[in-house]
Amino acid sequence: MKNFIELALAALLLMSPSQVSAAPAARHTPAVKLYTLDCGRIDIADMDAFADDGSYKGVSGQMVVPCYLIRSAKGDLLWDTGIGDQFYGPRGVTLLPGYVAHVPVKLRDQLKRLGLNFTSIEYLAFSHEHVDHIGNANAFSHAIWLLNRREHRWTIAHDGHDGQPPKLLAASTRARVRYIDGNYDVFGDGTVTIIQAPGHTPGHQVLLVKPTGQQPVLIAGDLWHSRSNYAHNRVPRINWSRTATLQSFRKVRAIAKQEHARILIEHAPEDFHPGLYGEQRAANVGQSGPPQTSLERRRGVAHPITEAEPESCPQIQCSRGSFKQAVANAH
Repeated sequence: MKNFIELALAALLLMSPSQVSAAPAARHTPAVKLYTLDCGRIDIADMDAFADDGSYKGVSGQMVVPCYLIRSAKGDLLWDTGIGDQFYGPRGVTLLPGYVAHVPVKLRDQLKRLGLNFTSIEYLAFSHEHVDHIGNANAFSHAIWLLNRREHRWTIAHDGHDGQPPKLLAASTRARVRYIDGNYDVFGDGTVTIIQAPGHTPGHQVLLVKPTGQQPVLIAGDLWHSRSNYAHNRVPRINWSRTATLQSFRKVRAIAKQEHARILIEHAPEDFHPGLYGEQRAANVGQSGPPQTSLERRRGVAHPITEAEPESCPQIQCSRGSFKQAVANAH
C-alpha cells in the first residue's frame, strides 16, 4: 500500500498544471451597470399629438429627455443621445412651433464625471432616429453604431438629402456601422438586448438591460410617451402605425412579465432618476401608477413654455417631415 501511494504522488508531481487544475469554472458574466443621464427637456404647449383619442387636447406638458449609459467589461453602450450639447443654456431651442427644448447640463460633462469622454464609448444605439434622441450622435463617430436598418433607411428617405442622412446623423457615413434587422444581443451574454418594437416609427426598438444584482429593466424609448399613455394604452396620432404600436404594447408587456423587468418610459418625469440604477429613488413603473400622472394634472392649467426667447432650430437639422406634419395636423 505504501508503494502505491508513493507511485501515485510521483505521478501527480509529473503532471502539468493544466492536468491537475480543478474542474472548469462556471462561465462568468461581467458586471453590468446602468446609468441614467440628463439629456434635456421639451416643453410642449399642447399635448394633443400624443393621443389619437383627444385625451390631451389643450393640455400642456413637459417631457424629460434621458440618455442611458450601460457599462460592462465588454464595452460601454450609449442608448440615445438626447437633444444635443450645442443647445446647452437657458435660451432653449424651438424644435417645432409649441415645442421648446432645453439642455440644462451637457452630456459631455456628465460623462466626464464618470471618468469618460466621447471617445470612451464603444457602442452607440438609438431607440429611433427622432431629433430628441440623436442630438449628440455626431460626437461618437469613433464608436460602433448599431443601426436599425429599416429605421435608418426611413430616416434617409424622409429627412436626408441626395441619399445622405440628415446632418445630426452625418457621422454615420464614416463610423463603423452594424445594421440590425432583428433583436440583437449587444455583448453576446444576454445582459443587454435590443428588441424590435415598431409603431412609433418603422424601426423603433426597446432595450432590455440586466444590471448586476438589480431588477432587469426595459427601456421603452417612445413606445409610450407618458405614464398616462402606458396606463390607458393611448396611441399618439403622430405614430407611424397604430396597429404596429398596439402589437408592440402587447409584446413589450409580455417580455417585461417574462423577465420580471421594470419598464422605464423615457419621456415620463415620474421615471426620470439620473444616476446609477439601483441607487436612485424607487419608482414602480410596471403598474399604472398614481391616480393622476403629471400630464393629467396639467389639464386646463396655463403653462409657460419658456421665459427666454428660444432660438430657432434649423429645419435641416431638427425637423422630421412626418413628425412635423402630424403635429401640424393635430391642431
